[in-house]
Amino acid sequence: MNRAIKKTMIGLTLGLTWFISVAQSEMPISDILDQTMVAAEIEAYLKYASQLAITQHEKAAEYLEKAKKLAEENGQQQGLAKTYLNMGTLYTNQGKLSEAIEPLLAALDYAPPKTDTLLRIEILLATSNAYLQLRSYPEARKALREAVTLSSLNTDRQSLGRVYSQFAHFYWQAHPDSFQVAYQYLQEAIPIQTSINDEKGLANSYANLAITLESDGRPREAKKYYRDAITLSERVRDTVLLARNYLNYGSFLTKQQQYQSGLRFLQKAEQLINLLNNVFYQSQNYLFLSNCYADLREPEKALHYYRRYNSAKDEIFNEQKARELAAIQNEYESRQQKQALELLKQEARIRQTELDHQSFLQRLFTIGFILSLLVLAFFIRSFNIKMKAEKALAQKDKEINQSRLDELQKQHKITALNALLKGEENARRHISEEVHEELGSIISAVQFNFQSLKSRFPDNSPAIDQTNLLVNQAVSEIRRISHQIMPGALIKLGLNAAIGDLCQRMEKVGLEVDFHSAELEDLRLNSSIELTTYQLVQKYLESLVKQSHATQAFVQLTKSGQQLDLIIEADRKQLTTKPNSDEETFDLHSIESYVNYLDASMEIQPKRTNGSMLKVSIPLGNT
Repeated sequence: MNRAIKKTMIGLTLGLTWFISVAQSEMPISDILDQTMVAAEIEAYLKYASQLAITQHEKAAEYLEKAKKLAEENGQQQGLAKTYLNMGTLYTNQGKLSEAIEPLLAALDYAPPKTDTLLRIEILLATSNAYLQLRSYPEARKALREAVTLSSLNTDRQSLGRVYSQFAHFYWQAHPDSFQVAYQYLQEAIPIQTSINDEKGLANSYANLAITLESDGRPREAKKYYRDAITLSERVRDTVLLARNYLNYGSFLTKQQQYQSGLRFLQKAEQLINLLNNVFYQSQNYLFLSNCYADLREPEKALHYYRRYNSAKDEIFNEQKARELAAIQNEYESRQQKQALELLKQEARIRQTELDHQSFLQRLFTIGFILSLLVLAFFIRSFNIKMKAEKALAQKDKEINQSRLDELQKQHKITALNALLKGEENARRHISEEVHEELGSIISAVQFNFQSLKSRFPDNSPAIDQTNLLVNQAVSEIRRISHQIMPGALIKLGLNAAIGDLCQRMEKVGLEVDFHSAELEDLRLNSSIELTTYQLVQKYLESLVKQSHATQAFVQLTKSGQQLDLIIEADRKQLTTKPNSDEETFDLHSIESYVNYLDASMEIQPKRTNGSMLKVSIPLGNT
């Protein structure tokens, strides 16, 4: 009953506001009615798009395009702002974050702070959410700060509560160690949302609070707020919020070793995320499902979801790379424009100086013959200044052209090196497959024929056995060569397993290698980085055997943040920066080429006990 009365009062208030605006407006009433009808039609299109946004993305996009066209034709700035906001939200829910940013920024342009504060706050919250998922934290912070400022000036408590909750989300994601700051913002948000019964806002705040408490090592309290967040999300029927809460709660239960319960919520999240077709949520859910099935001892399902996780991650990575390349291109073009503008300004200043000098000389010549000598001296001095200026400008142009030439040469060298190493990798892979598959199958057929000959000609059995032994040795040698060209462990299991296998095989040539790695079993990197790092380790260990005759070595591989650290110690001195032979020079240049390709740093240090140590630090970037 109270809700009905409230809705009636709101309708009467809106009607009265509209009537007053009509009375005060200088526009004809017919025009005002037309604009009102247009605004209502735009709102209808936006409502249809919102209803179809979860399951029929393309249909929702069509209605948004209709709303946009109608708003542009009738100069409806508020309608354009709302339409662009809905477009950005639609792309965000689908995980198309790079595409979401442009319409959200356009929405901000059509919703200045003084016209519709509440709408601008809503757009700022959507923009910060997209930037958070893109991990563009400075832009997310900027949007949130403006939202806080507008909310503080506005009396709308719902907006203020949601802004505080979003700021908490920002802190526990962008600054994981600052969960206390996130907790303080939530203590501000939750009472406000409770007092106005903002169930959707409370669901979001409870979810953020649960994550914050989990980070603070308080799982019992976190579990309670996860449940409350899910209950409210189900009540308000917000699919995006509910999917996120199912996902986070399922992950939480899995970490608490409640695998069956965690699996049930992760499966619920999977159903909703598939409706949204959000690749960011899909990648997280696939990883959580893979871990959960692994803990439940179901390796086939764990591997299935891990592969789907890698596929989704690759899609996200490609999108991020495209966005980064576009940003680099824009920055480069902006820098070129600034340089061109600066050159034009310099030329204009020089031309102005010349014009000023010419005018001054003309005035001097009118004085008469008496001052002719002074005018001549001044002309000579002015000419010298001009020549110096032109010389300085020519030198500046020469320096700029040389800088561009150096940059192009550097890029050419990098491109050539990348192409060479990539071609070598493809060639190795092709040769390995050909040797293993084609030649291996032929020799296997030969072995089978020898067995047939042995049964048919028993008198020649010793010769056949001797020949068969040679064939077996050839098979072993083929496998060794195939593994040397492209190790199968590197392709199937990754860098950590391949280096471990390499260290074990070095024992066959007299080098005992102790290999250590820390939590890198599941680490997979870009194939070029894995192969180049493997070749670097292989080349160095082989040089230890060939040149130093080392008998013992230690290999350590660790990952620290976005950097891979490799350390190789040996009981003999090896590969100084001043090689003593052509073979040492070749090995050193080979290792340096691998290091340069990886954009890594290398250091070779002697040890007190007549040994040596190689340190290589490899940046991983976004791989």
